[in-house]
Amino acid sequence: MAELTLDQITNLPGLLSIRDEWGEVWQASSDRSPFNTWQWVVTWWEHFGRNDELAVLLARRGDALVGIAPLLRARLGVGALAHKMIVGVGQETADYGGLLLGAEPDATGGLFLDKLGDDVARGLTSVNLTRLRPNGDTQLQVQRLVAERGKPRTGRR
Repeated sequence: MAELTLDQITNLPGLLSIRDEWGEVWQASSDRSPFNTWQWVVTWWEHFGRNDELAVLLARRGDALVGIAPLLRARLGVGALAHKMIVGVGQETADYGGLLLGAEPDATGGLFLDKLGDDVARGLTSVNLTRLRPNGDTQLQVQRLVAERGKPRTGRR
């Protein structure tokens, strides 16, 4: 079996290029909702994303897309008080947020959460995963990460 790798989409053309693959991962994910479809993410981004940075994480096994974390980096505050936070695309207007972990939720969830945890540990950002489906795969992966490590990672050393 091919190794699991991580890619990131940071622009609209990249997002537009994975429409069909997104649908396949969405179908294989237990946390799917209308709010993490390709159509929702693209439409929300086109209308509201101009002040943020697209940061969609992709898990691939070989050439196959197997997981998607539809995220963005929002800049909060002004000047020296500014801070970057990673949030789900459109999560403040959605009933549910979360990640599309596909048919391999343990592997893809671990990959995504390790990447986000590393970003936080290096002080690059904070992460706000809200509106997770209760007992959904994303919620379970976050709970597992916290249980394994005893506490969430922080930027403090």
